[in-house]
Amino acid sequence: MDFCSYNTRGLNNKISFYKDFIALNKIGLVALSETHVKQESASFVCKLVAPRFSWVFNYECHPDGRLWLGWDPNVWN
Repeated sequence: MDFCSYNTRGLNNKISFYKDFIALNKIGLVALSETHVKQESASFVCKLVAPRFSWVFNYECHPDGRLWLGWDPNVWN
């Protein structure tokens, strides 16, 4: 399993790119910055990007969730 960090510069219009990138490269741990996804949409969007991943966000520090950390719980705990 690989890991990556990526400045998304807005995640909403690039969901299919990140979904394919994570799957094709067998990414097990990912950090996404500058997502610009509102908190009420985060759980929906992260399930589209990587449905099997667990996620944490920084919405308590910024209303647009600038940082997302996702991992495959079958690989990372």
